[in-house]
Amino acid sequence: MQRRADNLKTLMGTARPDRARTDSLAARLPPLEASPEPPSWLVGAAALDEWERLAPMLTACKTLSASMTTALAHYCAAHGALVAIYQRGEEPRASLIAQVARLAGEFGCTPASASKITPPKADRRENPFAQFRRPL
Repeated sequence: MQRRADNLKTLMGTARPDRARTDSLAARLPPLEASPEPPSWLVGAAALDEWERLAPMLTACKTLSASMTTALAHYCAAHGALVAIYQRGEEPRASLIAQVARLAGEFGCTPASASKITPPKADRRENPFAQFRRPL
């Protein structure tokens, strides 16, 4: 079973300091603070639209680091190619559909991968009955 990145655990509210992977590459790469610009080689309206839709969301969730931008660009390029095939009225190859689905899953963009991410749990409030507790 593949381990989740610590920033995803933080987002899900399941992060534990004693289980943090300080030795992993993902632990050493800080998340981007601002949404990055698409690479110059990413062309096509559908690919650029997908970048402009997804990059700000991943940045806001603090799940996108500089090392992930190439993988995100590859996903957007594959998505753009798939959209172009559909716009021509053709049937895409199953391998392209599978590639787009696999890359989308890497960023939590499929129903199965999104279901694994839950919002962080609310901070624990003070116990309202603590004032009635007897001293030991």
